[in-house]
Amino acid sequence: QGQGGSGSSGGGGGGSAPMIMEAINGFLAENVTNKLKEILPLVIKTHGYDPVPTLVEKTNLNIKELTGMSSIEVKSFKLIDMEILLNNSGLGGSAAFVLVAEIPQMKAQVSREGNFGLEQTYTLSIPGTGVAMSLTGHVGLTDGKIGIDSVSPMANITLPQMSVTGDGPRYVARALEDGVNEDVATIQQKMSVKIGAALSKAFEKMLPMSMNMMLHA
Repeated sequence: QGQGGSGSSGGGGGGSAPMIMEAINGFLAENVTNKLKEILPLVIKTHGYDPVPTLVEKTNLNIKELTGMSSIEVKSFKLIDMEILLNNSGLGGSAAFVLVAEIPQMKAQVSREGNFGLEQTYTLSIPGTGVAMSLTGHVGLTDGKIGIDSVSPMANITLPQMSVTGDGPRYVARALEDGVNEDVATIQQKMSVKIGAALSKAFEKMLPMSMNMMLHA
């Protein structure tokens, strides 16, 4: 046990590996998920991610004042893989997590330049946006207890079909709606970066974190 060695809970790391994973996920569900439900919306709001002043700025498509990202609802945060290395310098290793969340409703101003250089502004509605985040991190052993030392998130947002409404001509609204849905990949990427950055800041407030779980041989 004092010698070098490794064990992975990701696949075939021994009979104790699934039990360790299950215990860790029980801790995460009870403690981390609930904390993220409180902290993440607050971080999004206080760090300037809601509203987002400018999301897309093109010749015939401008999306500004995106609101609602701070209404994000964290559904789950789970450990999906962990590899622990034990050697003379101590015990630690890599871990992979996944976070699932949803943003119930977002709105933005969408506009283009119309006749005589006048801006035509409409409302963009974005319902039920799915958020999935992959996170890589490091786990270590402190005073015989497993702890999470660091986490690096990468967010992936899936936008639904978006609609544009307003008091102006319907054909303009349709043109803007088409433009928005054609540019959905760019919108998803920019929103993913912002939510990933917000999650990083949220974890800065929470880590390092001891799970109060003893690691048994």
